[in-house]
Amino acid sequence: MTLRAVRVTARTYDPRRASGRENRWNTAGQAVLYLSEHFSTALLEALVHSSRTPVPSQALWATIAEDVSVEVLDTATCPGWEDPDDQTPARAAGAKWFAGQGSACLLVPSVPGRPFDRNIVVNTTHPHAAKIIWETPVDIPWDPRLFG
Repeated sequence: MTLRAVRVTARTYDPRRASGRENRWNTAGQAVLYLSEHFSTALLEALVHSSRTPVPSQALWATIAEDVSVEVLDTATCPGWEDPDDQTPARAAGAKWFAGQGSACLLVPSVPGRPFDRNIVVNTTHPHAAKIIWETPVDIPWDPRLFG
């Protein structure tokens, strides 16, 4: 199955660059990118990870073709993944996935978009990650009503 995903970042940031920073589904030093299945989920994720009005931003769409390996996280095997204050269970599951190198992408639930929306964690060191097709970033406006 081909997946279409999107990433929202600051315009000054290369959206294809993995920082290696620790986050919900990875530990420090693991080069991953976080994408969402839907533009609205990507915006929601950007909002919950921002402590202020987001800076001028861009959206980068990606196509993850059928020949790119994708694994779906079974949340039943990861109790506590959704805790907004304790990312330890999710981080451990993601770190294990990354270290195993079994797939280039891991489909995970979005905490602010649960129970309906998912994010896609891309292991940029996996050989299949090079097969992901990236489009040109597009500037996006923020609706000031979101910040009220």
